[in-house]
Order: sequence, then C-alpha cells, then structure tokens
Amino acid sequence: MLVPRGWSVVKVIPLAKAGFSLIARDGDAKLVLQSSKIAHLYEDLPSAAPRAEIRGVAGTLTVNEGIRSASWVEGGVAYTAELECGDADAPACASDEGFSALLEGLVYVGGAAPSVAPGGAS
Repeated sequence: MLVPRGWSVVKVIPLAKAGFSLIARDGDAKLVLQSSKIAHLYEDLPSAAPRAEIRGVAGTLTVNEGIRSASWVEGGVAYTAELECGDADAPACASDEGFSALLEGLVYVGGAAPSVAPGGAS
C-alpha cells in the first residue's frame, strides 16, 4: 500500500485482495488514494492518453473545481489520487509539479513493494 510520507492516515479501507482506499490529512489538505489490481478495458471506449509522468510512469493529471487528480499504473496496480486543499497556494496544491512531488514521495507500507520498479524496469 502506498501512503503519503508525513501525513496522518485517517482511514484505510481494504478492497478484498484487489486494493485499498486511503484517506490522509496534512493540515487542511486531504488526499484520497485508491488502488486496484483489477482493470476493466472496453474496446469501444478509448482511454485518455497519458499526459504526465507520475512516479516514473505515464499517467494523467487534471484539476476540476480546485481538486487535483492523478491516475497511473505502477507495478501492475492502477492508482488514483485526489487532493483537496483548504489553501490553494500550498506547495502540493498550487501546481502540477507540487502535486507530482507529493505523489513521488508516496512510500510503500504494510507489504512488499512491487517486483517491477516504477517506469517498468525490473
């Protein structure tokens, strides 16, 4: 499981053996991080083209209503992260670079890191 370093983990919800959902806080910022080993691909629905590098792999960063979102696949696991901030000028909230730095700092706890390193190298 990935967790943000230095943040208070408020809640972890295991999703059977398929993944987890985690809520963490740092001051007035809230991060919701979800993972899943299950992916549903539909041939008639095109995937969004990755436009960013997240933790060494291709992914997507967006901002909607001031909430920063990211999605990527790392070690065969799909991740989504949403960051909601009370202070839009906080480093992790003010830019894609700050949000990416927060995601880069996520650490593995409670189990083994994936056997495939970020970026696909083994």
